[in-house]
Amino acid sequence: MKKILTILTWLLTALPCALTAQPDFDVLDMRNGLPETRIRTLCQMPDGRMAIATAGTVTISDGTRFTTYRLRPQDEYPLKGYHGLRHLTCDSTGMVWLRGDGSLYVVDTRRHRVVHSVDSLLAHRQLTAQQVSQWPAGDTWRHSADYRIVSQLVDDEICALVRDSYGALWVGLKESGLLYSNPARKRQFHATTDAFPHKSLFPFCSARASLLSARFAPKATNCSLEGRALHYAYLGTRNGIMIVDREDRLVATLDERDGLATDNVVALMADRHGDVWAATANGLTRIRQTGRDSFSIANFGPLDGVDTGGREFRTCQMHRDSTGFIAVGFAGGTVTFHPDSVCAPRYTFRFPRDEQDADGHSAGTASSGLCWWAILLAVALGIVLGATLGVAALRAKRRPAAAPRHQTATPGETAVGQALAQDIARQTAAEQLSSADLQFLDCLKAAVEQHIGDEDFSVQALSQMMAMDRTVLYRRMHTVTGVSPSVFVKNIRMDIASRLLLDTDLSVCDIAIKTGFSSTKYFSAAFKEVCGVTPSEFRAKKQAED
Repeated sequence: MKKILTILTWLLTALPCALTAQPDFDVLDMRNGLPETRIRTLCQMPDGRMAIATAGTVTISDGTRFTTYRLRPQDEYPLKGYHGLRHLTCDSTGMVWLRGDGSLYVVDTRRHRVVHSVDSLLAHRQLTAQQVSQWPAGDTWRHSADYRIVSQLVDDEICALVRDSYGALWVGLKESGLLYSNPARKRQFHATTDAFPHKSLFPFCSARASLLSARFAPKATNCSLEGRALHYAYLGTRNGIMIVDREDRLVATLDERDGLATDNVVALMADRHGDVWAATANGLTRIRQTGRDSFSIANFGPLDGVDTGGREFRTCQMHRDSTGFIAVGFAGGTVTFHPDSVCAPRYTFRFPRDEQDADGHSAGTASSGLCWWAILLAVALGIVLGATLGVAALRAKRRPAAAPRHQTATPGETAVGQALAQDIARQTAAEQLSSADLQFLDCLKAAVEQHIGDEDFSVQALSQMMAMDRTVLYRRMHTVTGVSPSVFVKNIRMDIASRLLLDTDLSVCDIAIKTGFSSTKYFSAAFKEVCGVTPSEFRAKKQAED
């Protein structure tokens, strides 16, 4: 009996050593895209991504790539009440708060920028610097079983350790980057040195795909995919994936900004469930239709077992066999997987991109029905507003002697009126525009106003929201409004900014942020260019007249 107890005791003692003798860690450093290897703290964001603070950056990992934000001295906010090690706090609105010894940096991951005006952010959130200083900043991970195991395996100092909601273990080292471990992910994809055993596909899967390529991606298409079970045709190009519906309407162009690991898409294949798998230059992407013209995008890379030794997947080398397994060829081997086995949770991107309000509630396409009702409501309101403005304009023409409260318009009002005169005139002249044109204008305004605070809102994003090719959008807008999309967006920003200057007590800095400008200086210069005066002069002159 004593011998049995001795053997059991020895086994229990040796078990942790056996578990740690063959660790399944991936080392993530600058060779994997990490900007620095000096890790200071880690924190998982509510959406599943990992926030990483290095010596001079805040970096966000979605599991396949790193997005880096440089921390500059001019973006530092003094936080006199906090003294301690660096600590990350991630909230549900996409804000990442990095506290250091007497300092604070805030990164807005929704708008992809470091917040320059932390004072305005705190005021908007009804927070004080003292409250932020008192947020919890514990290091309970130092007492965990994970720390006891890992500390015996590494020579470098451990600065942070997080077991994320996907079951993966992240270890931040003081000088050596990150350690990542999640054995469940490694079992989903299998890379071998066997040559790709199937014939390469043709770039165009049908005559229609060839015609669509000539129309939407001439000389840029690598591969294509369509079929009876698919609602769309897919064109894999050097600039992303173009998705076309059965009426030959371009409904989406997915690229790195929408979640693809890289823009260069070399092979496409559909699985038995209708999900589309894309091989990019350095990873695999699953595209799943989630609603009408909406998709989720999930990437899979080396941390999931998609290990090609740093070599690219080959063009049109993708095959699905009768059992459902998919094989993808790369220069030096083949990656195989079964879509039904790819079940581990994964952070997903959304198209159209989810937007959130200040409280973190989704205002994007989480419900396609709600989105369409919102668009219809915006169209109806726009038509009513247009008719009201038209009647007011006609009455003003018939009564030229009736002077308004202020007979002399300020230079700013005149300039804003000139900037918006053309599209307002077109909008209100119902006899010159068809109902389709009026609806088109209202949808444009609703799209721009929905993203008025997003400084990264571009013509490309507008074309995606309107489900139109950028060239087609430009031509249609020039025909209906007489101005280009970029000028139209700028005019809307200036119109809203002028109203905020007149009707609110918001500071010029706050108005700049609300209308999508990265700095007050840039906003003032743009406002003066359109209105002839600076925002402060515009407000002061109006107040003096009142």
